[in-house]
Amino acid sequence: MDEDVRAALDELLATASEDEHVVAVLRFGRSLDDPHRARDVDVAVVVDRGAEVALDDELTYHRFSSGEPNAGLDVSVFRQLPVHVRQRVLAEAEPVCVDDIDDLYAIAIAAVNEYERLRPFHRR
Repeated sequence: MDEDVRAALDELLATASEDEHVVAVLRFGRSLDDPHRARDVDVAVVVDRGAEVALDDELTYHRFSSGEPNAGLDVSVFRQLPVHVRQRVLAEAEPVCVDDIDDLYAIAIAAVNEYERLRPFHRR
């Protein structure tokens, strides 16, 4: 991970640590397997189940995303990802920071249950 990306990730983590609704920040995607071939670092911000993800929250975390290839982070709010992508994030994610492990497990279990409930429709 280059210095600019590391600095952006550190800034994201500082912002997330001040947000009482952030449960965890997870890194996932190609940058875990092959950091030299990855265009960016994929990060999911996990917000607690009781919090409404307002447009302001979404904009807070999406401002860390870079629109330029090979330069930056691709930040998503976990709950706003499609169900099949959430499943993939849970399968491969590396926690960057976890504020509440119990909430993270509860959110993960709910996401897996939702995926399983919808899986018959994905195979059509």
